[in-house]
Amino acid sequence: DKRKTASPSTSLSPRKVLLRRKVKALKQKLKRRDCKLRSMKELISNLKNKFKAPDSLIEIVENNFTGLPFELLLSSLKNKGKSKNKHTFTESVKEFALTLYFYSPKAYRYLRASNLILPHPATLRKWISKFNCCPGFLEEVFMYLRHNVKEQEHLRNVSLVFDSMSIRKQIVYDEQLGKNVGYVDVGGFKIDNNEEIATEALVFQIVSLRGHFKCIVGYFYVNKTSSV
Repeated sequence: DKRKTASPSTSLSPRKVLLRRKVKALKQKLKRRDCKLRSMKELISNLKNKFKAPDSLIEIVENNFTGLPFELLLSSLKNKGKSKNKHTFTESVKEFALTLYFYSPKAYRYLRASNLILPHPATLRKWISKFNCCPGFLEEVFMYLRHNVKEQEHLRNVSLVFDSMSIRKQIVYDEQLGKNVGYVDVGGFKIDNNEEIATEALVFQIVSLRGHFKCIVGYFYVNKTSSV
């Protein structure tokens, strides 16, 4: 007789499964830390040998530059001397650039003018154009939340708020989408009159209860008169 044997994962208690997950998460953190340490050692070596930096600068970098400031500095050093079409950026630098440009294009241009090597605004627009930002719930946002909620506590406790704002009643042609926009659009849900012009944008947003984080998770074009 063939007897079924339980796999190690199914025979473990819930507590052991949880501990395994924690061990895996800690290993990943250690791996990321080791990568940062290697990058830091590389930076210090370049400052000493290639740029002949004084010991005082070396000490400042070693003691103060960690996290994002360090990544920005390292990114600029790696891209220095390369042609613009060969610049490469880490995900953290990309996220920083997109966020800063969103909140203040003027501040972003100032940093680029200060010889900090950051992506050109046209490159940022190219990255953003790849995201699906059509009316409805934004799948990219939920993917981000699923990917980061375990490690970032401020993403676990949020409140959902929504509000509407008036928009101009008009129909315009969107070249990128190749169609007219301005009609009532509820993100793929079926409506009775798909040629009714929208008068409001209904926006849903999550706000963290334990940190400075807020993000739009969906929006819809509706008509206030018909409540659609």
